[in-house]
Amino acid sequence: MAPLNNVTGNLTQIISSLFIYTQIEARFLVYYHVEIVLSVVTVLTNITTLAVISCNSKLRILSNVFFASLAVCDVFQGIFGLIFNGIRIYGCVTNDWSDLGYAGSSALQFLWWFATIYSYGCLILITLERWIFIAHPLVYKRSWNVKVTVLGLLGFSVASFAGSYIAISRGLFSANIKYVFPVAHTVVSFVIFSAYVHIIVISYRQQRAILRLVVGPDYKTRTSCEETHYILCRNWKALKMSLIVFTTYFCTVSPWTYFQAFQTLTSPSELKAEVAQALNTITCVHFCSNFFVYASQNRDFYDVLKEYCTRLCKCRDRPNQMRTVSSGVMSMSTPDQLHM
Repeated sequence: MAPLNNVTGNLTQIISSLFIYTQIEARFLVYYHVEIVLSVVTVLTNITTLAVISCNSKLRILSNVFFASLAVCDVFQGIFGLIFNGIRIYGCVTNDWSDLGYAGSSALQFLWWFATIYSYGCLILITLERWIFIAHPLVYKRSWNVKVTVLGLLGFSVASFAGSYIAISRGLFSANIKYVFPVAHTVVSFVIFSAYVHIIVISYRQQRAILRLVVGPDYKTRTSCEETHYILCRNWKALKMSLIVFTTYFCTVSPWTYFQAFQTLTSPSELKAEVAQALNTITCVHFCSNFFVYASQNRDFYDVLKEYCTRLCKCRDRPNQMRTVSSGVMSMSTPDQLHM
């Protein structure tokens, strides 16, 4: 009877643990639905960002290529969120968790790893481009071109592909939370933060030098100073937008990263699981936030977006206007036809 009691006890424990697991998952349904909405917004806004940048000559500049690449990464993150959360919602509603094996499959893990590593690469390239442009303008003017931009993106693409393959083949998807991911996140964030501090110090000194410059009566000197001041103001705006993008990424991703590391090093609990899920939902906010940062900080982006929205509204109103005009023409021509 002892073995039978042991089997019965084990089955009871398994069933109770599964029941608790499904209850926890059901309680997380709100988070899953919110992440589905955020994933849809992420895909739509970042596709709009790609369309606006690629279809307008004002925005097709080298610095915006990295923002477009970051938008591609966010589209991948949105697709991953749609698939993964869709499967989890299906499991909660039907109590059929057999598809969760697919939710953790190598394809989705690879997509997550690739988008995550490539996002860090895009943030590094954005910061590097701003740093060289401000700190070493002659080097930027002489060396930074389309070839360097494309090679940088290709290099990080290969690195992201290789890193994703290594993570999947060696099973680092669970170990990344404990060791690899928090350390890499901290190192990359520290390097980017240090670069922005250096950029801000240099830009502030340049701005102060222009303001203290005594302009003589020469018109060319005055014009040169005004043009330099205008360029510095534009640099400040571009720097502000890049810094907001990085700050948003750091503030939304860091809490989830460090809390997951803390959770894996301590005993699990329902409260920790719910806090981790809430922080994971907050990370999804970043993937759809860049579009609103561009629209609020980049005047050219806002003007082009507004122009396209105006054209879209006019195209929708045109059929109604044509119906109104055609009916008016018929009513005006009716008396003449009757007179004839």
